[in-house]
Amino acid sequence: MRIKIDMKVKIVTFLKSLYLERRCLLCTTPFVHAHDVLCLSCRKDLYIEKRQCKKCGFLLENKGEYCSFCLENKTPWTTFAFSTCYDGQIIKYLHQLKFYQNTNSLKLFELLLIDAFSCSFHKNTFPDIIIPVPIHKKRLFKRGINHSLVLANKMKDTGILVDKNILLRIKNTPVQHKLKRKQRLLNLKNAFHVQGDLVKGKHILLLDDVYTTGATIKECIEILKKAGAREVSVLVVAVTPLERKSSGELKKNEK
Repeated sequence: MRIKIDMKVKIVTFLKSLYLERRCLLCTTPFVHAHDVLCLSCRKDLYIEKRQCKKCGFLLENKGEYCSFCLENKTPWTTFAFSTCYDGQIIKYLHQLKFYQNTNSLKLFELLLIDAFSCSFHKNTFPDIIIPVPIHKKRLFKRGINHSLVLANKMKDTGILVDKNILLRIKNTPVQHKLKRKQRLLNLKNAFHVQGDLVKGKHILLLDDVYTTGATIKECIEILKKAGAREVSVLVVAVTPLERKSSGELKKNEK
């Protein structure tokens, strides 16, 4: 009798998982996927075709693995991984996490990060340590969370150590998005400090929410390499769609 009851419970649970209505996090359309947060249509719209440069994340204009700019210029990172463009609903949900401590969309960001990570890294190229881009303690007190750390903690299932205490932000700089590119570079000078010697000889994965011109990322990489990191890779949720001038400089939405 007990076996029959258990079997009925399993059947009912299975049928519920098939027919229980779920709503897409982005468009709120009902759909049936027990372990997903996006409908198929939004998945298709959200994910960029994997035709981006492996060095900088910009969409490729050729059939190779790297854009023409990166073929002629050295980038400070080993691998650059991202999943989508910084526009539309992604801006909305990242702002909710960053400025209002709304964690409802964390499942979406986890999905995006794991997807970008698995497409770019394999067992023999796994980083040794994941380091979230830090924020100053005054800004942390004001916001309540470091969104980059929250995102980095979603990567623990990879088995890679997540450490928030290695890279510190020691200078409380003005908010980057209000500054022009040259001002940002000056703004970040001497803003970061590496604590201890855990990065020596290690492959570091620097994690942040968004990449635009990369002023913050590049400054972090420079200080990590000065502290002895063997190599540094980058993982972000989204990249702001920028264009390059023929000189390699960025145009529109410069950050």
